[in-house]
Amino acid sequence: MAQSIPIWPGSSSFTTGSTPFGFYDTDSQFQTDADKVAKFCAQRLGYPLTDIELQDINLYTAFEEAITTYGNELYAFKIRENLLSLEGSPTSSNFNHELLQPTLGSVIRIAEQYGVEAGVGGNVTYYTGSLVLTGSKQD
Repeated sequence: MAQSIPIWPGSSSFTTGSTPFGFYDTDSQFQTDADKVAKFCAQRLGYPLTDIELQDINLYTAFEEAITTYGNELYAFKIRENLLSLEGSPTSSNFNHELLQPTLGSVIRIAEQYGVEAGVGGNVTYYTGSLVLTGSKQD
C-alpha cells in the first residue's frame, strides 16, 4: 500500500515547539518571520506549480539552522577582527557584552617587521660608511 506524503498546503502557522532545538521559538521576530520564510522557501522550490513534499516544520528547521549558521559566521568574524586588539590581555578579562574599540598597536608591531625586510623601518640598526674616491687612481 502506498504511503501518503504530505504536500505543502501553501501557508503555515508557526507555534512554539515547531523547531528541533527551540533556540528562537520564543523570539517574537523569529515567530513573525518563520511563516514568511517558509512561504519564501516553498516558492523558491517551485510552489504552487510544483507540489512541495515538505511540511512547515521542515522549513522552520532550515530557518533555525540558517540563523544559527549566520550567527556563528558573524561571531567568528568578530573574533578575528578583535584578536589583535585583545592579544596580551589578561586571561581573566571578561569582554562579554562589551563593545571593543580596536587599536592599531599590534598592527603597527607587525608592520614594523615588514619595514625591516623592506629596509624602511623596524628595530634593526643600520650602519653606514663612506669612501673617498679619487679619479684615475687605483690602490
